[in-house]
Amino acid sequence: MRFLIASVLRAALLFALVLRSFAQAVYVPGYTTSNVAGYIVDPSTGALSGISGMPLKTGTSPVQAAIHPSGKVLYVVDAGSKDITLFEISAPSGALSVVPCANCDATSPSGIAIDSAGRLLFVTNLEPGTVTPYLIDASSGALRKLPPVTTGVNSKPVQAVVDPTATYLYVADANGYVAGFAINGGSLAPVPGSPFVAGAGPSGIAVSQTAVYVSNQFSGDISAYRIASGGTLIPDGLPTPAGGSPASIAVDPTGTDIYVANQSQLVALNTTRNGLYPLTYLRAYNAGTVPSFVAVDPSGTYVYVVNTISNDVYGFLLSAGGTLIPAGSASTTGVLGSRMLTVGHIRDPTAI
Repeated sequence: MRFLIASVLRAALLFALVLRSFAQAVYVPGYTTSNVAGYIVDPSTGALSGISGMPLKTGTSPVQAAIHPSGKVLYVVDAGSKDITLFEISAPSGALSVVPCANCDATSPSGIAIDSAGRLLFVTNLEPGTVTPYLIDASSGALRKLPPVTTGVNSKPVQAVVDPTATYLYVADANGYVAGFAINGGSLAPVPGSPFVAGAGPSGIAVSQTAVYVSNQFSGDISAYRIASGGTLIPDGLPTPAGGSPASIAVDPTGTDIYVANQSQLVALNTTRNGLYPLTYLRAYNAGTVPSFVAVDPSGTYVYVVNTISNDVYGFLLSAGGTLIPAGSASTTGVLGSRMLTVGHIRDPTAI
């Protein structure tokens, strides 16, 4: 058993080192200015440097960005123009260039998620309450739209996540629910028991190998669920208070540390049980004016927070025990109304 554990730890360390050998970038969409800002991550400190030529225009009113797992392309979902803007990422600069995409239309997009294999992209549509799968072309990153699936009667889907095994899709519904779907190729089927009750005003969602976490903006707490057989969600204890109005939530790759942007501070928690609460509060950090969106880099080394009023990005180095060490901030000059950021590795642009 010790040998097995040691082998797993060595493999995880090697994987993290391989990931960090690639440049990393952070992209932040600007809802008000209809553009996207970009930054390169300093591999030693996590500090951000602006990418030359950015911000760059997108479609109208972008709400979320997502880097493809290959690091070759960036997708930005545009609520106003009801489409997805596709960019090719240059390595190692992180510069973007627009790629025509004939099938990148969307209905009423509010969020975006990509599976870990990079084969499928999912867009939540606020009206009429659906999620649309797209097949991702393996060579170009272009999309092929598939039939949408309803997320429930009178639903308001705002954000989606795919579990690390690319088996299940979970969708946060602003009306107080979480919808779950089993992924089978490009089709989606509701998991048993879906939708599942959450708190008031779900606005963000995160997933680990074993659990789903939802930030409830109006009730000021986090709903936690265990992923059971068939993708069913089992509520795990009482909702954990998060302070303020938690708009966004992220979990590190190990599934141990949870981070919540509550529009006042960045709150760090971990999965150590605290009585009837499934999460233990660690500490709150100052992170600019109205920290609303949070993301963890794929290697679990850095945490980034977007502030919607000060229009900047704060970075933190993740150290032992979930403690965060400030890594400075970067201004999103030329970008107003910052929305859901993405952070990821930039790899060889010839491979997807």
